Amino acid sequence: MQSLRIVHLKLIRAQEHLNALKTEIAVFREIQPYAVIEDRDSDPNALIVSIRAQQNPNARWSIILGDFVHNLRSALDLLANQLVRAAGNTPVETGPSSKRTQFPILDERRGKVGEWKPKIYGGVSDVATALIDELQP
Repeated sequence: MQSLRIVHLKLIRAQEHLNALKTEIAVFREIQPYAVIEDRDSDPNALIVSIRAQQNPNARWSIILGDFVHNLRSALDLLANQLVRAAGNTPVETGPSSKRTQFPILDERRGKVGEWKPKIYGGVSDVATALIDELQP
């Protein structure tokens, strides 16, 4: 199989995004961005507790999280390309996006393991197909 360096680099970049997000969340939590307010006066038989945000989370978090997920997805698609090349085939890089070489990610299994074969356009080995099938939900 050709070099998996690019796949590894995408995973490293994803980890950098995740680390940045964790750091930003930790800093946010340190400033105690919310207040817990107890109300014992409104109802003498109950304790009413409310939480009031004093500062909203940083909007950057969604961008960082999106970059993290994008890098993970890109790593899988690059892996699919390498699996096609390892099988002696050519990845499909043109045409409709649904027919290009990409790693199959399903939200539900289509049959039992081994009954349904996930499709990677361009063609991968039976061993790779079986391993990818096992990864599906």
